[in-house]
Amino acid sequence: WVYRGEVPGAAVAALGPDAIQYTEASTRLDLGFSYELRRYLRFAVGLTNVNEVPIRVVRYGSQTPGYAQPGTYRDLGIPITLSVKGTF
Repeated sequence: WVYRGEVPGAAVAALGPDAIQYTEASTRLDLGFSYELRRYLRFAVGLTNVNEVPIRVVRYGSQTPGYAQPGTYRDLGIPITLSVKGTF
């Protein structure tokens, strides 16, 4: 499990003097598997963000109305890494 807290970003002057863009906190599940076929040959698989948590970016400050706070939502799917390691 990977937890990432809220990350402050750039200031957004158009939404007030103290408005800042934030990446919201999230918890993801990353998995990795490895199998040794022979002493000199290994296969591995890595899965990132298995529970498919989107990355949400919001913008707000003390003067920002609720309708102006939502920012962007990115759904990256589940990136998969495959690898083969051999010793010759």
